[in-house]
Amino acid sequence: MTEHRVSLRMPYFQAYKLYRGRNELGVRLSENVSIIVREVDPIEAPIAYRIHTDDDYVSDRLHEVRSFESTCWWPLMAHDGPVSVARFIEFAAKGKLGTFLAFDEPPKMGQRDGRTFQEFECAFPMHRYGECDKERQFLLTSRGAKRLVFCEGHVYVNVGAPVWYVAEKPTLGRIDVWLGHDALDRAKTNVWTAGPDNYMQHYCCEFSRAYGLGEIDAEIERLAEPHTEICFRSRIETVLHLEIPERTARLCARTLFETIRHYTEDEALRAAVPLLADTAGMKTAPTDSDLFRVLEQYSHFKDRSLIQGYRSSISAARDIVRRLENLGCTPLAQEDEDALAALGS
Repeated sequence: MTEHRVSLRMPYFQAYKLYRGRNELGVRLSENVSIIVREVDPIEAPIAYRIHTDDDYVSDRLHEVRSFESTCWWPLMAHDGPVSVARFIEFAAKGKLGTFLAFDEPPKMGQRDGRTFQEFECAFPMHRYGECDKERQFLLTSRGAKRLVFCEGHVYVNVGAPVWYVAEKPTLGRIDVWLGHDALDRAKTNVWTAGPDNYMQHYCCEFSRAYGLGEIDAEIERLAEPHTEICFRSRIETVLHLEIPERTARLCARTLFETIRHYTEDEALRAAVPLLADTAGMKTAPTDSDLFRVLEQYSHFKDRSLIQGYRSSISAARDIVRRLENLGCTPLAQEDEDALAALGS
């Protein structure tokens, strides 16, 4: 496997105060850094799915998704098609990729400038300079670069398995259905990967409107009203069968949990859903079995005033529990778990 060192113009935030100023201001500067991107042989990364989907520029864009290191790698796209390695290197040098690679958190706000710190300081020597997030941005960027590979002259991103995202549009009497990946941390910038943006991904997952490849037909039939138009904006050809049936339902469960765990400041809700209250101080997400129990309890508590206040998330929890049950993902009874624990001790 070959490694390529790519020069990147990386943006970062720099705080400063004007001479004799009291208020802290901020500017978006940049720095030249190097990232490492691997090149893999096509034999090591065979095509797993061919996905045709709509985007903002063409009505039928082909995305050849590859299988490598037990996950799915999607082609990086620009407005005119897949990004070549040569164009990726050009974009990196011009600073068009820094925000895309540091995908894990939104950049701090500040006036976009683009100069290096040395250039900016020479232009404004009387400013008083404070903290910057250059080191953190470099860590995020390096981590993002590890989710890239070059293959057959193009750039691929590790963003996970295909997922059907469903957007209901009741005022139009229509349901839009299109394919994206299951990574929820990738914003659309100068380059992007297929499917909806991360805001829509989160919304669909939180409200149990993201489905696995094997779920979509039955779930669309259940959602559609008699006169509802179903608009499939994607189609998929499966070359390698990599689907894990329960993967997307579990993704929805984790996404909804991250939302409702913020509700534990409500004392009445904590009393009504003690399993949710128990997760309030946890630094890591519960196991899949514990997630199921939390959502099951959340979807069946009896306090009518709370049910009215949390109606939409309760409905989503009930739907996710139903899907997990249909997929056989219910946890073992407590006595069975105790028995297995005793055998392992």
